[in-house]
Amino acid sequence: MDGPLPWPAQDRAIRFPLDAAQRACWEARLNTMALLTHLGAALDLSDEQAVRIRLVRSLPAHTGGLGGEAINGATLAAMADCGIASAGVLLFRGRTCGTLQLSMDFMKPVRSASPELECRVLRRTHSLAFVEARLLGRNGALHFKASGIVSVARAMGGDDESWASRFAMPAPQGDGLSSPLLDSLHHHDATSSIV
Repeated sequence: MDGPLPWPAQDRAIRFPLDAAQRACWEARLNTMALLTHLGAALDLSDEQAVRIRLVRSLPAHTGGLGGEAINGATLAAMADCGIASAGVLLFRGRTCGTLQLSMDFMKPVRSASPELECRVLRRTHSLAFVEARLLGRNGALHFKASGIVSVARAMGGDDESWASRFAMPAPQGDGLSSPLLDSLHHHDATSSIV
């Protein structure tokens, strides 16, 4: 596959209210999350209407679907949750968000070593985003689809903490893994299973 195929939802997708430089900054920051690095996945936020998440490392824990070498459902579910929640974070300009509902349909075995899931926001309210995701095979066939509802969350304690405020400090130098900012990000309860 040479790139994403046309998708009926593409015409209805809501654009993220961020320019290319802002999306690139969010991509770099979100890709430092422990969940994504542990999963062996990375976000691509270069499209103004889509979040793409793909496996960038092949791990033994990814396979076992249908007793073979297909990507297992747990891996696809984690990718869907991360991608869908990330779309909410972008749509709501860095406010803390969580996945309220996630529905998945496994259509065909996913055998690609680096599958890519594409997530698009199709509808929104002032605090909810309705997101659809899909994963296509090399022949363009739909292998997996998901839909989810992402909500803006109030930070614990009622303050206005957000992803944007957590990333207000300059990016750390060096490996970026020993920053107090990132340490607090990786250990925040709201980020343990959602973006």
